[in-house]
Amino acid sequence: EQLAEWRQIYDAEYTEICTALFREDFAGWDSSYDGAPIPLDDMREWRDTTVARIAALAPDDPARPRRILEIGVGTGLLMGRLAGDCDAYWATDFAAPVIAKLRADIARDPELAAKVELRAQPAHDLSGLPSGFFDTVVINSVAQYFPSAEYLTDVLRQAVALLAPGGAVFVGDVRDLRLARCFHTAVGLGRAADTADDAEVRAAIERSLVWEKELLVDPGYFTALPGHIGGVAGVEVQLKRGLRHNELTRYRYDAVLRTAAADPLPDEQQLPWRDADMTVVADRLAGNDAAPLRVTGIGNARLAGEAASARVLADGGTVAEARTARDATYTEAVEPEALYTLGARHAHHVAVTWSAGPDGTVDAVFTPESLAARAPAGAYAPDVLKPSLAAYTNNPAATRAAGTLVPRLREYLRERLPDYMVPSAFVVLDRLPLTVNGKLDVRALPAPDAAVRPVGRAAETPEEKALCGLFAEVLGVADVGADDDFFDLGGHSLLAARLTAKARTALGVELSIRDVFGASTPAALAQRLGPVSETATGADTRPVLRARPRPERVPLSYAQRRLWLLGQFADAGTAYHEPVAVRLRGVLDADALRAAVRDVAARHEALRTVCVEAPGGAEECGGAEDAGDQLIQRLVPVEHAAFDVEFIDVRALGGDAEARLAAAVADAVRRPFDLAADPPLRVWLFTLAPDEHVLLSVFHHIAVDEWSIRPYAHDLAAAYAARVEGRTPAWRPLPVQYADFTLWQRELLGDPADPTSVQARQLAYWRDELAGIPEEIVLPADRPRPTMATYRGGTVETVLPAEIADRLRGIARASGASSFMVLQSAVALLLHRLGAGDDIPLGSPVAGRDDEELAGLIGFFVNTVVARADLSGNPTFHELLGRMRETDLRAFAHQDLPFERLVEALNPVRSQGRNPLFQVMVGYQNQAVGAVRFPGLAVEGARFTPPTAKFDLDFVFRETSETGAPTGPLEIAIEYAADLFDAATAERLLDRLRRLLDLIADAPDRRIGAYDLLSADERDRVLVAGNRTEREIPNLTIAEMLQEQTAREPDATALVFRPGTPDAVTWTYRDLNERANRIARLLRTHGAQPETVVALALPRTPDMVAALFAVLKTGAAYLPLELDLPAQRLALLVDDTRPVCVLGTRDSADRLPPGAGALLLDAPETAAELAGLSGADLRDDERPGFTRADARRMDHPAYVIYTSGTTGHPKGVVPPYRGLTNMQFNHREHIFDPVVEAAGRRLR
Repeated sequence: EQLAEWRQIYDAEYTEICTALFREDFAGWDSSYDGAPIPLDDMREWRDTTVARIAALAPDDPARPRRILEIGVGTGLLMGRLAGDCDAYWATDFAAPVIAKLRADIARDPELAAKVELRAQPAHDLSGLPSGFFDTVVINSVAQYFPSAEYLTDVLRQAVALLAPGGAVFVGDVRDLRLARCFHTAVGLGRAADTADDAEVRAAIERSLVWEKELLVDPGYFTALPGHIGGVAGVEVQLKRGLRHNELTRYRYDAVLRTAAADPLPDEQQLPWRDADMTVVADRLAGNDAAPLRVTGIGNARLAGEAASARVLADGGTVAEARTARDATYTEAVEPEALYTLGARHAHHVAVTWSAGPDGTVDAVFTPESLAARAPAGAYAPDVLKPSLAAYTNNPAATRAAGTLVPRLREYLRERLPDYMVPSAFVVLDRLPLTVNGKLDVRALPAPDAAVRPVGRAAETPEEKALCGLFAEVLGVADVGADDDFFDLGGHSLLAARLTAKARTALGVELSIRDVFGASTPAALAQRLGPVSETATGADTRPVLRARPRPERVPLSYAQRRLWLLGQFADAGTAYHEPVAVRLRGVLDADALRAAVRDVAARHEALRTVCVEAPGGAEECGGAEDAGDQLIQRLVPVEHAAFDVEFIDVRALGGDAEARLAAAVADAVRRPFDLAADPPLRVWLFTLAPDEHVLLSVFHHIAVDEWSIRPYAHDLAAAYAARVEGRTPAWRPLPVQYADFTLWQRELLGDPADPTSVQARQLAYWRDELAGIPEEIVLPADRPRPTMATYRGGTVETVLPAEIADRLRGIARASGASSFMVLQSAVALLLHRLGAGDDIPLGSPVAGRDDEELAGLIGFFVNTVVARADLSGNPTFHELLGRMRETDLRAFAHQDLPFERLVEALNPVRSQGRNPLFQVMVGYQNQAVGAVRFPGLAVEGARFTPPTAKFDLDFVFRETSETGAPTGPLEIAIEYAADLFDAATAERLLDRLRRLLDLIADAPDRRIGAYDLLSADERDRVLVAGNRTEREIPNLTIAEMLQEQTAREPDATALVFRPGTPDAVTWTYRDLNERANRIARLLRTHGAQPETVVALALPRTPDMVAALFAVLKTGAAYLPLELDLPAQRLALLVDDTRPVCVLGTRDSADRLPPGAGALLLDAPETAAELAGLSGADLRDDERPGFTRADARRMDHPAYVIYTSGTTGHPKGVVPPYRGLTNMQFNHREHIFDPVVEAAGRRLR
């Protein structure tokens, strides 16, 4: 079963990645510490040292190894470096896809292919391979996937049987069982958050040890093999070579099984490292040729820090102490490569192997070169022999069995105990954690595995009745029947999330948003109810969101942290200012308004929260990685001056009142927030008349989201009403505050190092979902992206009529989708048709307010998910919507992982010019503020959209009904980045989107490529006006245009070469024309005439221009030759066109193909001949077949150009004289004349 699992994994992986035969590709080699690819230089060293070690298996015979078998060839990393020097290279792998890819790649090299034999078969199946044939068998970085010691032994036994006499088996990259705890401790410390609890980190380490799925092998296993496998005469166990420190060099080693016995050596001398140093060892080696020297217990510089941190935790130390030990400097530790260098300096072979103990130290055996041809076998000396080979390894198969142990144990206990005595949770450990006193360390016990915690449903209430009640409560309706549809009653994604949260709280059942979409009536949904153990893993059981004791320091939420970091960029700051305005008409009570603002600030802590550095900075924050990690939340008093309403009488500013108002509002919105000192709310009241005001509230986005506006507006109105009546507002206390959410969110997400945590599991999903995501999509921008975004923007808006919007809503209902999914699909379709490709990542906001405790709370809870729209294969819109629906439902099920953590974990290529992971946002706003009443005042909404943009494009769809219900017209807005787009371009985008939505509403079953996005005017412009290219082309060649210009202005400057230099040249039109005429007459004597070719191999000098005109005067076609082209390419062009001559210079003569018929303009004899020719224009009798009387002369070839040849043989293109003349007149009309007109003078 384990082999089947690994095969499934690698079949899938090898289907996606390339081979490494002829390219450098280390795909899939990711670090256990952080999941990122192991650095390229580390992987190159790993490959090179491994290849060198295999190639050196028989140093007495440099020609060997000649016949290699590689078991587990993978992508061919080693084969690509070894096979070329072999007589035969056989390779097997259990993943058929990679064998197929290797065969296809190796076929490109027939010589190599003749040596290589590839077979798709597992490691234990060596049937069909020639016995006694191979001098080397390689099993590299494969043994860890074997299920047991027995399996490994069987493979090695078969491998030895395939060896020729004297052959060797190389087993590389073996993971050391003795260092397992050290390894998992290092990984756990690296992955744990700075704020992680010690017990959590210990628990994560224990779990990773228990669930270790790979085979780990004590080096003693290999030294014990000669007693179990016949033919093994010697065993070498050595550390990995290399200077790089990574998990490969720290925790893996190589073993070699030799069938040839080594010559006996004198007994070793031993030197404990505690009594020595490198100088002492060097002195012992100097002049030593009598016996090998073993230096024992040498500190290993690769492992010293991580081994020390593991000892600290094992001895009961804290995580902080363990990290300090890990990062300390250990001067007594030695870099293993230094031991090889020392031995070579003193003419000794060196074998660096593990010491007998499990502490990560090493032994070095120095053997005089005079005693042996290579380092001896048997360098590794285990301290104790074990009873069986299996005792030297772990048992991955048992790890798999542990997964079924808990349910089997629970069933066993249920058969024998009353239900109340059956434990509710079980945890599997490889050992019980003990204190330094040998007692059970209760704090170190991991939390119960939520995956097996049973949660029952409420037994006393019928399911349908309970769900009907929940539907009514969430939807805000009086009554719901069992067959009423959730979405027909106004439900949407946020309300579906809220319904699942209520079901979790009230019924004790776990439902997903997908369940609600798939079974949208109480009756249907009741069929999906069940205990958590059946409907979800217990790891999905969420902690209860409630008010909790506050620690002294409350960290920023992940969303706050990102906005704080963005706020450090001056340009980004104002983009995250959120203005909310209303017009108030009537008599306003200013004192009541002042008090009401403070009342709201007192009620919602988020409005009084500033972000300050923790006392002690990074050290107090557990070793912060960046500035954002050092920040904590702090509340300012409600008496803070920021909560004073600023009153501005617009009448005193002069000019048009609305213009003055707009300018004053813009100034207010632009005013920066100091997030460390300023509360994230400011309020202005602008007075336009005694009974007309505009109330403006400007928030920083760090404190609010779209869903915060409703509670803010209603709380402010309620507080104003109370203060007008002379009382304080009688609010029910909020169940939680934003700081409670921050702490709860961290508890919910859990430890990222714990693979069962919400954070780890959701991150794993997103890693897979976003693998290969486009770094940037192509958008119809007006200009290139700047290196740093300015966040300047604009907004264009329209309204989609109710008739179209209702038809789109009907499509959503019929498809089991939401209106948002339909609109999101339409945006993806639009971008696809405008050139964005088939894989389009779109950002989408999710409210993050699933729990009803957050419904009335102001705060920044919104999260962003990335939905990849798949438009491949030209699907119908219905099919696209189905794909989008599935993508969105998966995203909603994994929406808890903060976008900020996702970006940090995936670490995409960063740019200050664009948003990471996606550049286009699609939002759907159905959270209407509703009716807000200020006593004695008429309230009217006012919108002041700031000229900013957070993304390249942000498509916003707003329901217009007072309640936000999906009915009536639909507002559409596009916020665009002014760095990239003009307003006119954004308007065209909006027009096309509106047209597309109308077409989709009419025909949702049409293929996406069939929707016509062009308006009638655009269609006319593209198909009619844009193709009106007909023009009267005069019977005039370019050369004749030169002649006419010479006649008009013979002494005007025609050509300037190297101005301002000693060898500057200036030609008039007369000079150029006369030089061209002389060269033309010379070319005529060499056969230049219509339907012939003259090749020009001239440097960029005045003569090159004259020669080009000369060819055109003869009626021949010119072939430009770039002198820096490869000789083979030049020869191909000349051979293909067969020119009557190649016009060149003496400097270019040696670069021309042999036999090209070169005519060198600067050769003395040519110069003399040219001097004797006339500079007058050619007469008709000098160019027969190319006079103005010849009807077809404009159809003769004018020049020859070639394609690049990237797809095969370069192809020549032969434009006629007519085309050359047409291009000249086109350029004159569309390029030169407009520039001349704009400049107001002739170009020079």
